[in-house]
Amino acid sequence: MRKTVLLALCMLIIGTQIVGCSSFDTRVKGNELSYVKDKLELGMSKTEVKERFGRSYTNVDDEFDGHEMWRFDSVSEKGYIVVQETDHKVTVPYDRSGLLSGKLISQLFIGWTDDNLVRDVTVYYIEDGEIRIYYILSSGQTGELSV
Repeated sequence: MRKTVLLALCMLIIGTQIVGCSSFDTRVKGNELSYVKDKLELGMSKTEVKERFGRSYTNVDDEFDGHEMWRFDSVSEKGYIVVQETDHKVTVPYDRSGLLSGKLISQLFIGWTDDNLVRDVTVYYIEDGEIRIYYILSSGQTGELSV
């Protein structure tokens, strides 16, 4: 009986360790387009965004007006470093080569108001071999287009 209890206890501890070691990467979850459409809304606070998308973001400045933006990178290749590219003296805000090579699944950009509320949203992702954009403008208008 004592061996059975000890064995059960060991199995419980091992099972807990296995589950504890398996982590869910919120960057991947947060950048899946359906998740973004379902969980991200204009006017959300930074705390709400962190709760839903995690803390693995990079602070960047909006090139048009200098407002703060958060960039969430969803990588498929461990250790991949995101590169902001320039094309004929124009800086491209997303990592085009990473997306096209498949090393980067998507990039989520969240723009903030001066009151630290979600102002606008842009997601760059690959569909059928081409880069697509999903956006939510500050007016609430949404759309998708090819780059």
